[in-house]
Parts: sequence; structure tokens; C-alpha cells
Amino acid sequence: MEGDEKHGLTYPAVPNGAGDNYQYIKADAEATSHIQAYLEYVQIVGDTDGGVLLSEEEFLKRKKAHDEARKHRAYVSWRNNHTGMDCKLIGPQSRCMCGHKWKEHVAPYKKGARMKCRVPGCRCKHYDYLPSSGSWQVRCLCKHPAADHDPNTKKCTNPRCSCDAFYSRFTCSCGEYWEHHTTVVEGREEREAAGKAVNRDGEAPAAMGGLTDMTSLVDGAQRVPGHQGLGAMDAPMMMPPGGKEKMSMDDEMAALDALYKKKLVERPRPRKKISMPDPADRMQWGTGQRHTHAYQPTSDPPVSPAASHPQSRFTVEEEPEETVAQMRLRKRREMAAQQREAVRARRERQARG
Repeated sequence: MEGDEKHGLTYPAVPNGAGDNYQYIKADAEATSHIQAYLEYVQIVGDTDGGVLLSEEEFLKRKKAHDEARKHRAYVSWRNNHTGMDCKLIGPQSRCMCGHKWKEHVAPYKKGARMKCRVPGCRCKHYDYLPSSGSWQVRCLCKHPAADHDPNTKKCTNPRCSCDAFYSRFTCSCGEYWEHHTTVVEGREEREAAGKAVNRDGEAPAAMGGLTDMTSLVDGAQRVPGHQGLGAMDAPMMMPPGGKEKMSMDDEMAALDALYKKKLVERPRPRKKISMPDPADRMQWGTGQRHTHAYQPTSDPPVSPAASHPQSRFTVEEEPEETVAQMRLRKRREMAAQQREAVRARRERQARG
């Protein structure tokens, strides 16, 4: 894209043939100013206007609040309660339990303040991260999505469902379950005291949340430790060269590339499939019988065909006493018991709080 404020913009659009033969779209200075105004409106307001264009006065108020949130930025992360690791650093497109994005919850950070959703009609009082990727998102054990649950009480709103609270067995890349994580909102001073990465005041948009550099896009279990200050669990990963506090963009990409190649090498190779010997190879046609199989007569006690086959290199395990249906029923009952225990513990914490 080329151009300036005086002559406007010129940029390639739909390709017309092979090579560098492109069609170009040109916009004069007036059209360029309108494009910039639209992009600024989308960045500041987004979907929080309810589909109705804000007045100029209201937009100026929003712009002032956005500048204030940029100076007093809120750093948001999805943190492991046991290890303290930020498994997910929240960005502008990260979803909340209410179904809306973090950029629609942005507000100037104040200790103890609640980041409520600004979309008209939404009852969400505080941002609560929901693991998602594209159109996929974590569901509750009641099989209903998070959008069917109240964003504050987490109770399922489906009239035919008796679910008391949203609960999932989603496993994070750190190896812990969903229930062992908490959405944390903190300021610059708190992150600096914990030795975590921050940006300079006003350096990035307020909607960036916990994102500070390229490595912030990687899950916490795979993130380069030079920015996170993690312990021995990340020792095999590449450290910043020369003991620098912050890596350059090229060093970050080189470190991530080396980590990716290392994981490819350490990935376990698929096991070879062992074909079961066919018991029919030991069978012969019985005398005086038609279309029936019979084992060769022997004085030894009967042995299973797989165990007595000369090419067999495995042992035959005894059949489990528990049937498949019984095993599924047992697991379903155990999962329901765990869900009831988690709901009871959550209610106790709310009662104490």
C-alpha cells in the first residue's frame, strides 16, 4: 500500500492474470480520511454500539475512555492455580463466557475493578476466559455451549437442563484440567513485581490485553522462558542469547523454530501393528464332516490358538470381568460425582467470599 495524506492511497486488489499484473484501487485524500475514520471507529467502538452509529459527542467520550485505558492498561491472562504459569495470554479476539470478545470488555485498569461487557443487552459483569479456537469452543458436561449458561451464575439457562454450573473436563496444554485455571486481570506494577513481561505505557492498544510480543501467542507450556520467568519445567527450551532481558523479533522466531523442530524429533514414532495369527491355519477338515472345522487331536490340555502358534510373540490376556457397558456406566457415574463435588466446592467458596 502506497500513498500519503495529500495524494491518498494506492494498493493492489484483485489479480488480473499471472505475474505482477494487478488491478489497482486508488483513493484520494478525502476518501483516505474516511477510511482512517472508519478504522478508528471499529478499533474503539467495535460491536458495542448495538448496530447504531454513535453520535460525535458519544464517540469522543469513548475515544477519551479508550486513551485512558491505553495509559492504564489491563493485562489479562488465564493462569494455572497450581504453578502460577500464564497458560493463555488474552488478546483482543479472546472469547469470554458471555460469548463476546475481550476488546468489548476493555476499561482502564483499577485494582479490584470488574471488566464488564459493554455490548448492549449483555449481563456479563466480569471477563471470564473461555478456551476456543475458530468455531470450536469448550462445552459443559451437560452438552450445552457456554452461551447457554448465565455469564454470572454459570447456571444453564436451557429449561430442559438441570445443570447447576458450567463445568468441563477440558485439558490445557499444561496438563491440568479447566477447573484448575483462573482468569487474572492485573496492572503493570503487579506484573513487573512478578517478573512478567509488560509494554511501555501507551505503546500498544488497550485491547491487546496480555499480549506483549510474538511469544505471547504461544501457549504457556511451550512459551520461551525469557519473557515469562518460568522454572525448571522450561529449562530445555532455548533461552535468549547473551542473557538479554528481551529478545529481538528474529531471535524469537529462531527460538520458536528450534523448539518446533525439537518437538518433531522427540515425537514418539507410531508403533507397528501386530497382526493376529489366524486360528484357521491350525484347523483341518474333520473326517466325515462337511463344512466344519476341527482342531487336530492331541493328548495335551487345550491351548488357545494364538498362544500355541509358532509365530506368536505375545501373551494372551485374560478377558476382563467388567463388560464394556459396565465400564461406561462406571465412568459416567464417576464423572457425575466429580461434577457434583466441584459444584459443591464452588458454592462453599462463594458462601465464604
